[in-house]
Parts: sequence; structure tokens; C-alpha cells
Amino acid sequence: MSSFDVAAALGLPALPSHIARVEQKLTEILPPDNPYLSEPVARLLQSGGKRLRPSLVIAVAASQGKKINDKVITSCAAIELLHVASLVHDDIIDNAASRHKTPTINHREGVNHAIIVGDYLLAKSGEQAAMAGREIAQTVAAAFAFMCDGQARELADTDNLNRTQASYIQAVNGKTAALFAAACKVGGLCADLPKTQVIALARYGEDFGMAYQLIDDILDFVATSDSLSKPTDVDARQGNYTLPVLLALGGPNGKTFETLLLDQRLPGEPLTDALLKDNYIDQSIRKARTYSRRALHALSALGESFGLENLPPAFMEWALAQHLE
Repeated sequence: MSSFDVAAALGLPALPSHIARVEQKLTEILPPDNPYLSEPVARLLQSGGKRLRPSLVIAVAASQGKKINDKVITSCAAIELLHVASLVHDDIIDNAASRHKTPTINHREGVNHAIIVGDYLLAKSGEQAAMAGREIAQTVAAAFAFMCDGQARELADTDNLNRTQASYIQAVNGKTAALFAAACKVGGLCADLPKTQVIALARYGEDFGMAYQLIDDILDFVATSDSLSKPTDVDARQGNYTLPVLLALGGPNGKTFETLLLDQRLPGEPLTDALLKDNYIDQSIRKARTYSRRALHALSALGESFGLENLPPAFMEWALAQHLE
């Protein structure tokens, strides 16, 4: 499967060289004298990932003529470390065995070890953000709080057949979209933009993050583990009822879908087949496209957005083409 070319989507050919500087910055957080931390962290950082969130920081700053200096790179590191830390904690909650075809820390070293590593990454994220400046530190800390809020809301609705779409959207907004919003806001702060434009960029990131997570939730049903580099058919089995399922539960055949969800002996295909047949996957894709369009509308406050408008639709079309052939 081809990987998504963020630089091409943004029209930013220098992006890979900037991300290489971010990668170098990330390696600098490894404690050389403590393999208990350095070895699992190195495995995490080398396991892959799109580095999409630091790419947003760079893209926003570059789009406004900002030189990609040490402050921008340090801000990128803060954002990415927060993201990676959240993945470590997600893997603990989900009892996940692998991510990007690499064993998770909770699976290889154990849950206690994973908690310590996740907390270490959070601390280092805060340290990098503080080095970048007070407003950036506040933005990263606020994003972390929103992420915790979103995760808590998701956990509170576990196995809840009466979960509302509004509750789901609120959880996604915190768990995923908040960090996209923070990345774009940080890019605007690095570029010293007026407050109105920084707010517009945060809204762009938030709506892009919503579209991104909705697509990810859809792919949990229709993609393969190999194509996503992580387990699929997970959410519904763990009682995390995402948009396709919520649409189905609220539809005319809701009781049939309740039966499919509650019978844990069934493999994933009957549920997925029913969601496809009744067009709930298509309806969810349309909702994701709506958020993508909203992201583009948010850019109108900037005037010229220099490629930022291409990223949300390009990512969506790539993801759907890869997994919904």
C-alpha cells in the first residue's frame, strides 16, 4: 500500500527535510543511561507513523512565510511527543498487542512499564512546549486536557447502546481533533499571526481532525489489519460504538444491529456487511466529507492558504481509495 504523501498534498517539497529535523529532536529526548526508558521509546519513535501533526505545524508556519527555525521544530516535537504518549496510553486501555506492526510496550514490557513510558513522554512534551514559549505551552497543555476529556467520554459510553451521536462527536472532538487544532494553532503562533487568524487555523485543524477520526472509525470496519498497520474490527467488539453503528442503531433495523453487537461469538463480517448493505458506511463517509469542507471554509479568514486547503480532501480521497476499492 502506498503511503500518504503529505508534502505533495501541501505543495511543500521541503517538508521531508524539516521532518528530519523533528526526528532528530525526538531522538534527543532519549535518556542515554536508562535503557528501561530509552529502548521502548526508541522502538516507538522508529516504528513509523505519518508525523502528520508536526507536519501541520510546519505547513501552517511555512504558509505564512515563517522560517522553519528551532522554535518551530521544538514546537513540532512537543506536539508529536504528546501524540505518541497518547498512543501508549490508548494501547494500554485497548490492551493492544501491536501498532505499525511493532509490539506495544504494554504487550512486550508490561502495563506498568507502559504507564511510566507514557508519563515520561508527556513530561518531555511539556518540557519542549515550555522551551518554545508560554502561549505554545498553554496550547499543548490545553490540548492534553481536551484529549483526556475525550477519552473519558468514550470510556463512559463503553457498551452503551444508547450512546448519542452528539456524545460520540464530543468524544472525537476531544480525543483526536483537539490535537489537530493545537498543531495548527501552534503553527500560527510560531508565525506571529493575528489572533483572528490563529483561531481560524485552530478551527481548520479541528475540523480536519474530525474528518480524520471519522474516516479512521470507518476503516476499522472495512480495512484490513495489514493495510492499516494496526488491528481492525476492534471498536465494536470493545463496546466503542462509532458513527456507522450509531446510525444503524437509530435506524429502522436497530434491533437487528443490537443483536449483532451483543453476540460476541460472531466474527466481524456480519456486522460490516449489514452496515454496508444499509448504507451506514456511506452515510458516515458523507459526514466526514462535511467536516473536510468545514475545514476549508475556516481558511477563508487567511486569504491565501498556500496549499493548506488541499490537505483534508487529499487525505480523505487517499484513505478511501486505499481501503474501499
